Amino acid sequence: MTDEYKTIAATGEGFYTEKRSKFLAFAHHVGTVGEVKALLDGYRKKYYDARHVCYAYMLGPERAEFRANDDGEPSSTAGKPILGQINSNELTDILIVVVRYYGGVNLGTSGLIVAYREAAADAIAHCEVETRQVEEVVSYQFAYPMMNDVMRVVKEMAPRIVGQTYDNTCEIKLSIRKSEAEQLRQRLAKLAFLVAFLLTAAASPAQMKWNERYQQYINQYKDIAVEQMLRWRIPASITLAQGIFESGAGQGDLVRRSNNHFGIKCHGWTGRTVYKDDDAQNECFRAYDSAFDSFEDHSRFLATGQRYRSLFALKSTDYKGWARGLKAAGYATNPQYADRLIELIQLYKLYELDTAKDYDKFMAQHSRDRSTDGQPLHPIKIYNKNYYLYARRGDTFRSIGDETGIPYKKIAKYNERGPADRLQEGEIVWLKKKQKKAPRDYKGRLHYVRQGESMYGIAQSYGIRLKSLYKLNHLKPDDDIVVGMPLRLR
Repeated sequence: MTDEYKTIAATGEGFYTEKRSKFLAFAHHVGTVGEVKALLDGYRKKYYDARHVCYAYMLGPERAEFRANDDGEPSSTAGKPILGQINSNELTDILIVVVRYYGGVNLGTSGLIVAYREAAADAIAHCEVETRQVEEVVSYQFAYPMMNDVMRVVKEMAPRIVGQTYDNTCEIKLSIRKSEAEQLRQRLAKLAFLVAFLLTAAASPAQMKWNERYQQYINQYKDIAVEQMLRWRIPASITLAQGIFESGAGQGDLVRRSNNHFGIKCHGWTGRTVYKDDDAQNECFRAYDSAFDSFEDHSRFLATGQRYRSLFALKSTDYKGWARGLKAAGYATNPQYADRLIELIQLYKLYELDTAKDYDKFMAQHSRDRSTDGQPLHPIKIYNKNYYLYARRGDTFRSIGDETGIPYKKIAKYNERGPADRLQEGEIVWLKKKQKKAPRDYKGRLHYVRQGESMYGIAQSYGIRLKSLYKLNHLKPDDDIVVGMPLRLR
């Protein structure tokens, strides 16, 4: 497994002339086909009076994605020689464009090959070539008391921390050499995930604090909770609070193994089951194919259970009555159960959902989907009037399309990519057409370019169309951006 690859650090320009024909060459560092297309569009507009705009590109550490184009020149006389220079220099993540102005004299096949080859070589010669590591992002969730253990692994293996959330439940994203990624996963996996801590913290009499993981759970499942409320008359606030409490905000072992969000035991269940130590050793719990099945069975469990019948005489807005009634009926043995549900509902204002008359059907529908190839569904998030998810290792536009029910070619188009483009782990994938501007709260605010960022990556992170981001900043696709450069977002 290779850990390194060569690419160029910035733009380089080259020039070649033969019998009055001029060949202008431009080499760019690129990371996606979307960036390639944007740059090519810019060159075609800028050099509209040129006879040919030929190019070749290579993408990915494995150098497996490439293309060469002759743009009307005789076959294999332009794109192939350009690609040959990329190959001979063992470069990747590079686009070379060669613009030809015809001088009135035909150069012949051999003359064209030499011209395009030399122009491309001159562009590369004017670039700074650098060696980069092939890295992979490893994500890990853990309870706060495990912090020292996790950071000890980080110190010993020295990955880069690319993202982190530290609260009652923590998450860390680490970028490390690809060959060391599996070792890092294994070491982190050996650190026991202390779900009991989450439950103990939720039951603690101390003042409950806002938790990002809890908010993410609410965002992901609030629409299915409202749907269930409209069908079964169980307050959406109660459903969500129970889901958070019983599942550790979706991080508990039962959710990971069986999609069981509410800790419902078998009790005559004839479907799939899992076993786990709870009040007694090796107790039987219900297992579901999807989150929707768990929410639906929870509603049915309450609505058909004799012990919970009196709760349905309460108003759907009486979350306090429901919380105390669940505890009195024996749903949980924790003496603080009702108080903790009420605290959750008040802290996150879940009671506002109890008066809802409608819900986001796209989000609710996603929770109905079954897992794909044994993998859990991607959590879908909402931002800038759009839906998005983070790509996992091995994802493709086709696999995401199969999961979401959206044609994969449309998803690729929404992300300004080709349907066959590769997806990197952690990459944002938008599920509807992106907006022309960032959200309103970015009015008057600027984004300052950071090391390694591209216009495409910035556009993706804010859910903005790449063309619109260029237009907002009066830039062209062939213009370079530098670290610290301010960019308008709306």
